[in-house]
Amino acid sequence: MNTIETFERLFPLNRSITGNGLRQSLSIIGEHIPLNMIEYPTGMSCFDWEIPKEWNVKEAWLEDMEGNRIIDFADCNLHLLGYSIPFQGVIRREELLPHLYTLKDMPGAIPYVTSFYEERWGFCVPYNIFESLDRSHYRVHIDTELKPGSLTIGEGYLRGRSKQEVLLHTYIGHPSMANDQLSGPLTLMMACKWLLDHQDSLNFSYRILFCPETIGTIAYLSQNIEHLKSHLIAGYVVAFTGDRGQLTFKMSKDKNSLANRAALNILKTGHREHQIMPYTPYGADERQFNSPGINLETAAIMRSGPGRYKEYHTSLDNRDILSEESIKDSAGFLIEIIKNIEANTAISPIHTMCEPKLDKRGLYTTLGKNGEDKSLGRQILAIWGLSDNHDDLIAIADTLQVPAYSLNQALHKATEAGIIRTERESEHDTKSKEQNPV
Repeated sequence: MNTIETFERLFPLNRSITGNGLRQSLSIIGEHIPLNMIEYPTGMSCFDWEIPKEWNVKEAWLEDMEGNRIIDFADCNLHLLGYSIPFQGVIRREELLPHLYTLKDMPGAIPYVTSFYEERWGFCVPYNIFESLDRSHYRVHIDTELKPGSLTIGEGYLRGRSKQEVLLHTYIGHPSMANDQLSGPLTLMMACKWLLDHQDSLNFSYRILFCPETIGTIAYLSQNIEHLKSHLIAGYVVAFTGDRGQLTFKMSKDKNSLANRAALNILKTGHREHQIMPYTPYGADERQFNSPGINLETAAIMRSGPGRYKEYHTSLDNRDILSEESIKDSAGFLIEIIKNIEANTAISPIHTMCEPKLDKRGLYTTLGKNGEDKSLGRQILAIWGLSDNHDDLIAIADTLQVPAYSLNQALHKATEAGIIRTERESEHDTKSKEQNPV
C-alpha cells in the first residue's frame, strides 16, 4: 500500500457522518482491506441516539453582488458548515454574519464546524476574509440535500483459530483534515496488511471497524453489543497518529486489561519515546467502548490527540503536518501489540522439583565454556521457573523486561519438551479456518 497515494485519493472527499463521500472513502479503503458495508437507516434508534438524515452536497458558494466569489465549497469542503441545510437568496450583511464561523486567533485558517442535530445553514471562513466583508448585500447559494437515507460503516473480519476477537477501530467521517481523520485509517490499513500477510497463523480473530465518529460507533454497538461482550478480549481505537508528537497510549478503564498489558509491555521494554495516559471519558471513540453498561476494554493509540495540537479542527490540519514516519511508527506499535496478544497464553509447569535438565532434551549446551550461546536455554528456564506464580506469558515477559512475543521460540520449545503446558493447547487447536469471511 502506498500511504501517500492513498492519502491523496482520500483527502479531497467530502466525508461526513453520512453520505456519498463517506461511501467513496470506504470503497477506496476496501481496495486494500476486505470490508463489508453496513447501512443503518435514518431514524434507527441506537441507545440514546437516532440515525440522522443523510446529507450530500452539490455545490455551495458566497458572492458579492458583482459576482465576485468570496467562498466556494469547490475550493475547500471545510468552507461549508457540516450538515448545512440548503439556502439560496440575496441577504443583507447583518443577516449574513451570524451564519459565518471563523477563528480570530488563527486568521488564515478555515475552522471545521458542524451542526449534525439541529438545522442551520452557514459557511466557515478565515478571519481575514470575514473582516473584509463590507458590502451591504451578498448572494448565498447552498445546494445540499438532507433526506432519509442511511449511515455507512465499514467492517472487516479476519478469522483466526479462536473465535475470541481483538477489535481494531478507527473513525472516518470528517472532511479534508489530515491528522484528525486520515492518519488513523492509514495506520490501521498498514496493520491490517500485516494481519492479512499472517492470517494463516493467527490464533485470534480480528474485527476491523471504520466508523463515523460518535454516532457510527454508537450505532454499531447498539446492534452488536452482545456478540462483542461474549467474544472481545481486547480493543484499540487508532486516531491522530500522523502528527510529529510522541507516541501516546491511552489506557482502557481497567488497568489490568489485556488491552493495556499487551501495549504497556511493548512500551516499557522498547526504545520509543512515549506517553501513557490514564483512561478519561473524553477523547476519541474509546469513550463509547468503555462507557458504563458497555465496558469493553478498549485503549487508544494516538500521538498529540484531539485538541492537543494547534491545527486541530481547521484547514491547517493538512498534508504539511502529516508525517509518514509517525504513521509507520504508530502502525509498527500496533503490530507489536498484536504480536504480544497472539503470543500470550496461560502457562503452568509440568516438570517440578528443581530445574529440568535441558541438555538431555537438546535445549542447552553440554560445553561449559564462556561465549557459548545460552540465551534460548535461559529463556526456557525463565519461562518454566516463573510459570507457577505468573498469570501468563505477558506477566513473565514483564518480569524479564522483554517483549512477550520475543519469547515465542522458547515457549514453543518448552512446551514441545513437556516442561510446561499452555492454555493454547486446548483452546486453539483448530487447524482449518475460513478465509476472510466478511
